[in-house]
Amino acid sequence: MQKSAIEFRRTLIPPCLVLGAMLIGLAITYWFQSPTAMLRRFSVGVPTAAAIFGALLIALGVFNMLVVKNELDARK
Repeated sequence: MQKSAIEFRRTLIPPCLVLGAMLIGLAITYWFQSPTAMLRRFSVGVPTAAAIFGALLIALGVFNMLVVKNELDARK
């Protein structure tokens, strides 16, 4: 892998992890809101989809971490 590809992957890791955690947190807050809150006006599918997408983003971040680690170890 070229150096620019590794740098791009390293740059992509924190946003994936942070956005994934935020989406999962948003999905969790759905269940703690009062029934009249604006967030509860969405159907149950919206927070479920947010949690699934958040988990996928976290998995993508972890996968990128492993790929970058292996590439950097291979260079040594």
